[in-house]
Amino acid sequence: ISVLAEALKTLMTENPEFRLAHQEELLHSTIGILQDSSISIPLKQLALDALTNLIQLPPNISQLTRCSLLKACFTTIFAKVSDLSQAENKDESDNQLKPMVDKLNILIQELLRQDMEQSTVDEIFTMLQPLLKLDQELSRK
Repeated sequence: ISVLAEALKTLMTENPEFRLAHQEELLHSTIGILQDSSISIPLKQLALDALTNLIQLPPNISQLTRCSLLKACFTTIFAKVSDLSQAENKDESDNQLKPMVDKLNILIQELLRQDMEQSTVDEIFTMLQPLLKLDQELSRK
């Protein structure tokens, strides 16, 4: 899905009128990957990458999809932070988490670009609060 979304982004530069017909279905399938506890973190990182690419394609996503997307992304990252907080090597932990946080940052920026409403900002900050309270330097960056 990530490779497809990346290819479609290239297509959009050549044909700005193109619209992805089943974007919502692709997004929800990819969100399902993030929510599945049996899927490994590296695969979840790929799913986060795919989501970041998919939301950059028109049309803009709906509020319901945006909420599901944010919840799945934050839940995945919180779980990873929790797992890594048990690790002895904090630098290694931060190195594993940083790519996911970077992708989440891009994803949030795109969501704000699409819908800069107070409700969107409120949704993001509500989901960020548990991460901001964690005792890790990366959670505050």
